[in-house]
Amino acid sequence: MTTLSKMHLHLCMNKTIFILISILILSSQCKKAEIKDEIVIPSSNIVLKDKDLAIIKGNLNGKWKLCYKQGGFCELCPPRIIDGEYYEFKDGNRIIWTDKNLKLADSEILWKREKDVFEENTFILNFIDTRSYSYSFIVEGIYNDTLLLTENSYDSMSYYLTRSN
Repeated sequence: MTTLSKMHLHLCMNKTIFILISILILSSQCKKAEIKDEIVIPSSNIVLKDKDLAIIKGNLNGKWKLCYKQGGFCELCPPRIIDGEYYEFKDGNRIIWTDKNLKLADSEILWKREKDVFEENTFILNFIDTRSYSYSFIVEGIYNDTLLLTENSYDSMSYYLTRSN
């Protein structure tokens, strides 16, 4: 192999490596943009329990007013209307829970990907309140601007929340 052939081969390999690296960088940027778009513009209708954690956190962020709870041992009972209770999610990593300005939780969220009580693999939102009681929720989704959280337990209550200013 001549020196000229070796140089040509070396240049072709460099071009090929450069093209492959460029393609990898561009494709990773496109993927990040897709996820970023879903996070930046929270949806008013989205199933969240089957989504990546970044999408769940992005749609949860902000302050939510608890409107009512339903279910539990009395599944057929009318919903329990709630007044003055708020859940605030900060960056998807912290929860502040208040009831008529009384702080019930200001806690870090522990996210775990595991099977819930319904045998579905999802991210579970876990936190501890000011009394050291632990809570575990399935983030079901947002339906007609209403966030649905379900306790990850048998005879679970479902929490219906709307965005608050």
